[in-house]
Amino acid sequence: MLSILENKEHADRPVCLATGFFPKKDYMDLTSDALTPKDQKRSIPLDNAPLSSDKTYFFVGLSKGPIENCSLHGVTVHKEVPRITEEDNKSDTETQERQCVPPPAENVTEISTKHNDYPKMNFMSLAVNGLRILFAKTVTFNMLMTLKAVVF
Repeated sequence: MLSILENKEHADRPVCLATGFFPKKDYMDLTSDALTPKDQKRSIPLDNAPLSSDKTYFFVGLSKGPIENCSLHGVTVHKEVPRITEEDNKSDTETQERQCVPPPAENVTEISTKHNDYPKMNFMSLAVNGLRILFAKTVTFNMLMTLKAVVF
């Protein structure tokens, strides 16, 4: 998934965020018409892309100037130009009244336990440790019996 995001620290330098891609042996291409012809297209190698927990990669592409298009693995995303509507031209007091409120969280327990395999992991650890103890006792008993047979 590709997204062009605004950079809060530098409004004139947005970033391109790529998530959930595989393999990482390609390049991220950033293009901008506002830069000089030499700097209009920039290819960034994905060698430093970290691996996420779901076995896919993610990467943040930075540019020296504005980003018009961002492409990776044949997928291209274009920067959206904000459109001003009549609602946007209303006074600040009306705008403050229309603030977005996030929807209430649903199925919070389902989301938080979705990747929760602790009972299974604990059982497997207990089983492996039990087998280790059994193996150690068996080896010790065999060594004592061999020593008894050799000495006596």
